[in-house]
Amino acid sequence: MSEESCGPGAGSDDGPPGGAPPLEVRELLAASAADLFRRHSPTEVIAQPWSAELWQVVERAGLTEGATTAELGEVVRVAAQYAAPIPLGEDALARLILARAGLEAPAGPLTVAEFFDGQAERVPFARCAVGIVAVGLEGIALLEPGDCRITQGQNLAGEPRDTVVPPPFEPVPPGVILRPWGALLRSMQIAGALERVLQLTVRHAGDRRQFGQPLRRFQAIGHQLAELAGETAAARAAADAAAEDPQLWKIAAAKVRCGEAAGRAATIAHQVHGAVGFTDEHILHLFTLRLWSWRDEFGTEEEWASVLSGLLKESLWETLT
Repeated sequence: MSEESCGPGAGSDDGPPGGAPPLEVRELLAASAADLFRRHSPTEVIAQPWSAELWQVVERAGLTEGATTAELGEVVRVAAQYAAPIPLGEDALARLILARAGLEAPAGPLTVAEFFDGQAERVPFARCAVGIVAVGLEGIALLEPGDCRITQGQNLAGEPRDTVVPPPFEPVPPGVILRPWGALLRSMQIAGALERVLQLTVRHAGDRRQFGQPLRRFQAIGHQLAELAGETAAARAAADAAAEDPQLWKIAAAKVRCGEAAGRAATIAHQVHGAVGFTDEHILHLFTLRLWSWRDEFGTEEEWASVLSGLLKESLWETLT
């Protein structure tokens, strides 16, 4: 079975319910999430690869319980603005997959993984999870991390990305294709991190002075800030469109556009910040490193561009109109 035939937007129930809630509901949810992460994610916490304390706070708040795709996207986007070191989106997706299969989800953080040739690579936060939801076309299974052989790894940003070798297990139907939902998750995270990068860069350009005036007064810097704002807005629009109506072609377009924006925005931000943006003492790198990492997870721009072209080849006019 192809990714097109059973991915989001192709008549499947593989992920969160779609549909966009009223704008005011999403704004209130985003504001609540921002207040929570602002109070519980100081710099010394978000610099860590994992925060059990932050997870407990978020779990008690129940921000993702019963969320639609668009609502979950809002929370995930805001969490990315604070580089929250928890598997928030992965946990929500794992619980929805388990519920669809009629399996009970344990309390605590969960993650998801696709297994090939008896193992799964680059599994987010596997070492920190209480359960790993194994996903495949044949079905799903809830694995105990203690029963698996876990080799710790990390992505460029230092986030846990582990290799998991499980014992033999029998999957329970129905099957799920994980990659489109992972791509949507990463697109929303990229959009959130871009918003924080834009905020930091605009602030730095206003505070930093050269030749007696703020950096933002220089025409070249002003052009860079305008381009950064445009990339951020385009990524946010693409990610929101996919979250509101999670068809496979919209997810593909969002992952491509957000990945392109991530590369260009990180370049501009570090050019404007100069050397200080690369230091551990400045928080910019917490977000740009995540941008560089997330753009390649669950499919690169090239891979999703190929999917998008295949989907639109036969129905371009119908899709556009």
